[in-house]
Amino acid sequence: MENLGNASEQKLNISGKFLTFLLDREEYGIEVLRIK
Repeated sequence: MENLGNASEQKLNISGKFLTFLLDREEYGIEVLRIK
């Protein structure tokens, strides 16, 4: 279970950094949101 927890934390951390990157570059953020 610890491995799964660490993996989840890493995914959340990466997601947070990615969202921050998108917020810094709204143009790319809009494109990604449209794709998803």
